[in-house]
Amino acid sequence: MAFADIYGLKDEAHTVLRGTLRFAGWCALMRSFAILGLLDRDAESAGNKAAAAAIAAASAGTGAGGATWGDLLNALAAARGCTEGPAALLAQSDVDNSATTDVANTSSQALACLKWLGCGPGDSLPPPPHPLTAWPSVSDLFAAQLAAKLTLQPGECDLVNKQSSLVLWTLSPNSTIE
Repeated sequence: MAFADIYGLKDEAHTVLRGTLRFAGWCALMRSFAILGLLDRDAESAGNKAAAAAIAAASAGTGAGGATWGDLLNALAAARGCTEGPAALLAQSDVDNSATTDVANTSSQALACLKWLGCGPGDSLPPPPHPLTAWPSVSDLFAAQLAAKLTLQPGECDLVNKQSSLVLWTLSPNSTIE
């Protein structure tokens, strides 16, 4: 019951469940991130090796700000055989998997979401956790960006909803136990 401690409910609640709201299109969005290689944890994969090379090359450039998300996403797309970039890779994937795509225009929504997250083509990559090391994988880099963008900020709050009833769903009409 780790969340009971975090929310200060340890002495009040017998069971604490923590969930996440899921919005329409969320699964398709995560699928897009996976197609792009942003969820790849294997440091030896072609995508991670291409990403590391792109980051190193851009960072060794003229000092114009170092590597960007655009550099990374282009390298990941190229490692997946798509030299036209991430938009083309996602568009091709939407065509290939149109029966499983639950939201129209998933590729444009994914790219818009990445821009909102600070992963747009001109956005700088965050520095690695230690100045003398590189990111272990693309997913570690992406997770750091998500944590920076999605962490609660001062003045923001989380919602705790206390429910004291249990609804049982059976073949007969539902029953509520108070």
